[in-house]
Amino acid sequence: MSNRTISKFQMTLATISLFVGNATSEFFSFALGLYILKTTGSSLLFSIIAFVGPAAQTLLTPLIGYLVDRFPHKGVALSAQITSVIVMAIFVFNIKTALQRPALSIILLVTLLNVCDGFQSTAYKASSNQMVMAEDLQKLVSLEQLGSTITTLAAPILGGVLYSYLSLRIFSLIELIGETIVLLFIMALRFRYFALKTQPEKKSDDSIWQSFKQGLTYITTSTILRPLLLFIVIMDLAFSSISIGLPYITVKVLNVSNTQYGMIQAAISFGMILGSLLLSLSNTITQKLPKISNIGLTFCTLLAALSFISFNIFSVSISVALYIIILAFVGLILIVINIPFATFIRKNTPENLQGRVNITVNATANLSISVGVLLFGFLFGKFQPTVIFAVVTVILFTISVRFYRALSFSIPKNNVD
Repeated sequence: MSNRTISKFQMTLATISLFVGNATSEFFSFALGLYILKTTGSSLLFSIIAFVGPAAQTLLTPLIGYLVDRFPHKGVALSAQITSVIVMAIFVFNIKTALQRPALSIILLVTLLNVCDGFQSTAYKASSNQMVMAEDLQKLVSLEQLGSTITTLAAPILGGVLYSYLSLRIFSLIELIGETIVLLFIMALRFRYFALKTQPEKKSDDSIWQSFKQGLTYITTSTILRPLLLFIVIMDLAFSSISIGLPYITVKVLNVSNTQYGMIQAAISFGMILGSLLLSLSNTITQKLPKISNIGLTFCTLLAALSFISFNIFSVSISVALYIIILAFVGLILIVINIPFATFIRKNTPENLQGRVNITVNATANLSISVGVLLFGFLFGKFQPTVIFAVVTVILFTISVRFYRALSFSIPKNNVD
């Protein structure tokens, strides 16, 4: 087979694997959350379960990056995925015993699965630029995002419908089957097929902390990564104001129907799906992306529009229509930044730093989202939504203007450092 055919085949394997893994995991996570709420009635326990997995992965960032960069990526991914399968099998076949102490069992299960996923996904991302041809990398990243968005949108809907008919054991069995399918696909993928033949596989005797500092140094000294990562953190914080504030406005202020609320919540996902499809069509689209500073100013405009609509001066139907349009553009903007950024990292980061850079960037983004959720969860309980959106708009506008020159670039396809 030609390199082109193999690249497309690898891309197909990777996309199906990620879609199956994301779909079953989202499905299972929804069922676990609903089970905890129905059996214990504790919103605190529900929040803890949602928090512990990502928190554990974030705390282990130095170790994950170190091991991924020190050992063969496929070996790390396989080891992590095999562990996930074993953990799920133990839970499925001992579920009655495990659910005698549901809080402890589910917290432990979620933590272990998230840590394994951290190792597996980081190892995968660190090798994705060697799995497919360079010109196919952006399409692969776009298809990954497309699959993730679809499953995130569909899993709660499908899970809500089926929860009344399926037991937690069946949900768990579906997750076990999904993890096993992902394991088979990882075994089939050629992680280094398009690697440079003269490129060594791995090699460093540094300590975990020294290794982590090398990854941080690479990010902070990059003229592209440093300002872009900072901007994405700020954008994530600003987006948190929307994800937390919008349900309050639509339900408490506008009193929208359940159907209208669902349409508003789905608008961001549809914008992200549209953006993922567009960026998966052609690599040349990346060359036409607006400058980062202009994207920031556009996001400011959308936030200002949300603030204006929250004055409740329009009818409910018009407000809902405006929210859907604005949030679809928000989803599109998030994709316009995230996919080219992820592609740039995977394509241009040196192989011996791929694990550390990828996991550090992901942990930073996840942490900023978590901080934003906590911050705006507090603020929306104290201040009017209009005031909060207006303040966030002013802050983001000030940053975009203040650093306009530093952010006046489109994300390049190749390293310019």
